Amino acid sequence: MEIADEPAETVRMIYSLYLSGSQLRDIAKELNARRRKTPAQMQAELAHRNGKKMPQGNNRPKHRYAGLLRCADCGAVFIPQNRWWNGKCRVEYVCKTYLENGRAHCTSRRIHEEALDAVVAGEIAALRDRLRGEEAELIQQKKMRASGKLLLDARISALQRKVESLDSDIEALLMERIQDKANSARYDALAAKLSAEQTSAKRELSGINSGDAELQSRLKNLRKQIAELNTALEHTPVEETKLRALIACIHVKQDQKGGCALIEWKTAD
Repeated sequence: MEIADEPAETVRMIYSLYLSGSQLRDIAKELNARRRKTPAQMQAELAHRNGKKMPQGNNRPKHRYAGLLRCADCGAVFIPQNRWWNGKCRVEYVCKTYLENGRAHCTSRRIHEEALDAVVAGEIAALRDRLRGEEAELIQQKKMRASGKLLLDARISALQRKVESLDSDIEALLMERIQDKANSARYDALAAKLSAEQTSAKRELSGINSGDAELQSRLKNLRKQIAELNTALEHTPVEETKLRALIACIHVKQDQKGGCALIEWKTAD
């Protein structure tokens, strides 16, 4: 049997990129950039030649955590493997350094997908609960501001009057400076002092006025994040699309009980 050079080289390229942690869409972009056919395109062409129809796929990665796992010890990616245990097939992820070079080069070895599912669900629930706590604190702050609204309104009025009064004082001072050029330095010092007082009053006024809007914005963002986390927890295990929307990376480390995982969340918009 003769092996075609280009398809074989393409397969080797795909395998190398996958082992380095590249995701499927990144591998596809690389193949397109090099004008190489993807395995799906090759299979479709072969099927067409043989007069067969190709089944429709969903183009999803076979392993849920592929590309998300990094070794906390050596920084290498974790390679997914299917293993049979007591007559059942289970997925586990193995540190690439350990897989290729052995225990002497890295202490982290493997972690089962079921263990990852449990850790991820637990961490998502813990994050949601922390955000709920922050939400409760913001609601309390909002209530306190509402209860002191009369005092805040009075302070706003006082600051507005102060700013207007300082405007008049500074203008009058500048007019006097023009008429009394011999004492211009003294007028400049007084004007600088009044300007500083006016800037401070404006800053406090701005802070009070923006307080309610800022609180409302923070509450809105928190509630959006909590809703997303609740949606993710509706399915067990968490759906892959939710995993990749929430998680930037999972750092895996070997301990006495097996594998433990530290989740690095994506930054919220």
